[in-house]
Amino acid sequence: MPIVAAILLGLALAGVARAEDLPDQRPILRIEPGMHTAMIMRIGVNAACGLMVTGSYDKTARLWALPKGGRGEAELLRTLRVPIGEGYEGRVNAVALSPDGKWVAAGGWDAGYVGVGRGTVSVYIFEAATGRLVTRLGRLGNVIDHLAISPDGSRLAATLGGGEGMRLWESAGWRLLAEDKDYGGKASYGAAFDGANRLYTVAYDGQIRRYGADGRFEAKAPAQGGKEPSSVAVHPQGGKLAVGFSDTTAVEVYDARTLKRLYAADTSGVSGVILSPSLGPPTARGFLPAELMVRPAHPSSSGKTKAGASARKRRCRKTSSRGFCPAAMASRRAPPTPPSA
Repeated sequence: MPIVAAILLGLALAGVARAEDLPDQRPILRIEPGMHTAMIMRIGVNAACGLMVTGSYDKTARLWALPKGGRGEAELLRTLRVPIGEGYEGRVNAVALSPDGKWVAAGGWDAGYVGVGRGTVSVYIFEAATGRLVTRLGRLGNVIDHLAISPDGSRLAATLGGGEGMRLWESAGWRLLAEDKDYGGKASYGAAFDGANRLYTVAYDGQIRRYGADGRFEAKAPAQGGKEPSSVAVHPQGGKLAVGFSDTTAVEVYDARTLKRLYAADTSGVSGVILSPSLGPPTARGFLPAELMVRPAHPSSSGKTKAGASARKRRCRKTSSRGFCPAAMASRRAPPTPPSA
């Protein structure tokens, strides 16, 4: 009997723990305007450039059909909703769309996390064709700042705030492949895969990191263009990667194998940049940086200037015989650090 009682008590306690993980179940009425009503934080496209997903501070992700030939308006297909709450709770910081356009990943500030700090942040996986929520990944320890999908769709990576680092899942069964929390207590806003499923991340600890296809840590090196590297993009041929910063306008190119700096783009007169997840076709130098969008800088409280906090959609177009389509991105200020970070 004592053993049975202990088992029943354990099951009861486990049930209570799961209930505490759930956000407030009371419904919150929302007007559906058919468009975003707040800042768009991230944009992703599928490999064929026919679909686009957007994530916003209005606490929704939206799936769009892009016009053929790159002319005309995008058509809203469906709105993807995550659990929401008051204030920051439910903001969608990060989205990614699988190369085949079959599933969407979204995440940010989970409902219940900001006020309670229970570590209940998750990545939400939706079926693109129906908008159905397929699963959620995590209990993650901090806000999700970026999501990236490998070119073959077999890997999903998330980078987090508060020094929680990186998580890597395989999409076949959503098994967690790897995690790395050794990020010096700093947030990570950038991640990108190469064609061999190697993963590259950047973080506010100033480091560029590389992981193998199995998620094992391989190397890291300091970025040189600023103290806060915030975006990274990998050349389609995999030999080089570009890094952008939130505290400077530098765009630097690094050797993907050694992580040594090769050269930098001329960003004279640019107020702020963020790199697309992919990079364009090679030039005579063997590298073409992604399309950049800039806007006038906004003064910070210290009197220095930072990239304006905005996001704008841009048409997706093919730029090479390989059918490369740069994802639409924009310059922006990094989101605020979570209160618990």
